[in-house]
Amino acid sequence: MSIQEKKIIGAQARVISPWAYHGLMTPGGSATISAFLSDSAIGFALANALGWMPNGPALPIQKELKKHWMQIPLRASFFECQDPRLLPPRAMKLNLDIEGGLQPRIQSVTASGNVKPFFSVQEVPVGLVYEGLLVGLDPFEELGVSEIVIRVGLRQNGQVLLTKKEPSPARLNASSAMLFERERDVGCEKYLLANMQASRLFAPTEALDELWRWQ
Repeated sequence: MSIQEKKIIGAQARVISPWAYHGLMTPGGSATISAFLSDSAIGFALANALGWMPNGPALPIQKELKKHWMQIPLRASFFECQDPRLLPPRAMKLNLDIEGGLQPRIQSVTASGNVKPFFSVQEVPVGLVYEGLLVGLDPFEELGVSEIVIRVGLRQNGQVLLTKKEPSPARLNASSAMLFERERDVGCEKYLLANMQASRLFAPTEALDELWRWQ
């Protein structure tokens, strides 16, 4: 599915419930990179909100990001926060037993008492505001609404409220650009993670022209 309409939409994302993902390594756990919401986090969360995701309970095990992006008739910039913050570390239960294929007897031991495997995360607090761009299909027009709640973070346990705004300069993800052989044109100014590589700031019209090519 290609981007059917060359249109740019400015959007604001306000955090309405805390969320985290394993971004930066910390003693005994991880911290989220709170300055950015990635283009894929926004794009696939919108795909879920718009009912474009499969009806099954999980995504395919094997990631095929370009193929998956091509099923979504929009592209996104990074959504950037100008005042990033994190909550204090919070202990969580780490459930690798079943995922690692351990026998039920071992699972029962590691799930009880003081041997429970805990780790800590640092979440993004409520109230942070991110701004970015969407190119292609307008999800607000598609749903006939002025606000959309999307789910992000580990197990999609965080909620973000999307609203429209005037388009403003934004950064693109050079990692996503590589999928469409556009990394040389985008460049990387801030390397965050392997799948999060922030470009320089693009003016809205520049971002529109560049993201339009990602198909």
